[in-house]
Amino acid sequence: MLSMQSGSDQEGEVSNMDDIVKLSVNDILTKLQNPYEEDKVKDQIDSSVDDPKDPRFYFTAVVLKQEIERVNMLIKRVKGNLKDLNDAINGIIGMSYDLETIFNDIFNGFIPKKWKDFAPQTNKKLASWMNHLKRRIEQ
Repeated sequence: MLSMQSGSDQEGEVSNMDDIVKLSVNDILTKLQNPYEEDKVKDQIDSSVDDPKDPRFYFTAVVLKQEIERVNMLIKRVKGNLKDLNDAINGIIGMSYDLETIFNDIFNGFIPKKWKDFAPQTNKKLASWMNHLKRRIEQ
């Protein structure tokens, strides 16, 4: 990472903070799926048993539906922030304080606070958190 931050202009080497963050942003966007179609998934949950009001299933279904809502909020927040951050780095929009904070967090390998607000509490760094999030969504 230090060699990437050196500012070297050798071919194939990242030359500045913007490039480093752009690589991270593109990597995250590539790995992160689109939000679930909530109504469709909730209908699938309900139709997967004979009686959705059966107490043996009901509470599990409620938790699953809430988890889908939370994951969707997180995915939408992350993707929206990353799109805005890309636009700011490319000069399409201004770099707000919030975007600058996200930029610095990504550069330093931290989970942006704006994302932590929608995710379970963790002390993980950004890369391991993204791997965990991806596995969690795939469940």
